[in-house]
Amino acid sequence: MKKQIHNYLLAFLFFGVQFAQAQITVTRNDFANVNDIAVDAYDTLTGISPGSGGASQTWDFSALANHYADTNYFMAPSVTPYASTFASANIAAYNSLDSTYAFIDANTNTLNIVGYVAPNPFTGSPLALSFSPPVTQVTFPSTMSTAFNVNNATAVSTFYYSGTYLTFTFDSVRTTTIVNRTSSVDGWGTTITPVGTFSSLRQKMTEITDIAIEAYLTTPALGWTPVPLGQTDTTVHYYYIANGQNWPVAEIQTNYSGATTSAQYLLNATNSVPEINASGKDIIIYPNPSTGEFNVSSLSNKAVVLKIFDIDGKELERIAIDNSLRSFSVKSLAAGIYLFRVFDKTGSVIDTGKIAVQK
Repeated sequence: MKKQIHNYLLAFLFFGVQFAQAQITVTRNDFANVNDIAVDAYDTLTGISPGSGGASQTWDFSALANHYADTNYFMAPSVTPYASTFASANIAAYNSLDSTYAFIDANTNTLNIVGYVAPNPFTGSPLALSFSPPVTQVTFPSTMSTAFNVNNATAVSTFYYSGTYLTFTFDSVRTTTIVNRTSSVDGWGTTITPVGTFSSLRQKMTEITDIAIEAYLTTPALGWTPVPLGQTDTTVHYYYIANGQNWPVAEIQTNYSGATTSAQYLLNATNSVPEINASGKDIIIYPNPSTGEFNVSSLSNKAVVLKIFDIDGKELERIAIDNSLRSFSVKSLAAGIYLFRVFDKTGSVIDTGKIAVQK
């Protein structure tokens, strides 16, 4: 009888351990929805490795530092100025670090990026890139060995930009961006970051991006002509995905030779929880996002004017700042992301940042 009980205990412990280490399944419910927020911390000095693939792995990124943070705001495409350009998208994600929008078609089977809006490197104005076919980011349900490819997702954008190079004169520029991806869930196990320990999958994605640039030459009259300013970039992304986090709990990027080029981890992923998103050099604005009522705290007492701009740089609001100012309202503004600048009495800009208005 004692031997039988002993065997039962061994079996219980064995299956208990197997259950504790069993791989998870990632579904659409584990990724962001409209009104969610994801804040990543970036380590700029890390030499950390993405680790190995396979079953029952431990990826320990607990030594990662928070050198700066980056926020992604998820909103309905209709609150952005670009909804008509990306009609198939049901989520727009605004990134506070590089001032870009990603337009996403998310459903129960897949999460596709249908396009981006980013600052034009030539003019600084917003430039829309609409991909055909869409660029798949992840498929559902995801488990070990789930895989997909993206083949020649192409976005072409043409804009007016005049200039002269040597003896050539041009009046327009055309960019063609082609994305190829190979993705596979190559491991499962435990991911450890400075904020917690997560049962997770590892998605390994190799991405090759080709950017070709053409100029429309008017002198001589050659029409569209390739210019030697394009580039090809190969990046390997390792995403560590957990249940209920709305965003990868960690991401490591390497170049094709395997050298780590970027490392980040999820600070928090929340549903519209207020956070400070000012640079903090002179003022702090909170809660951020807000429905339009913001509190303000001056750090140096040098600020005299706060100006609010839309994403295209048009001034929308001008607010006087003094020691008595404790809050301000921009409820008249539509939902979306806005820029602010803080000026001192000489008219110099002493602080900048972004605020998010939600309805």
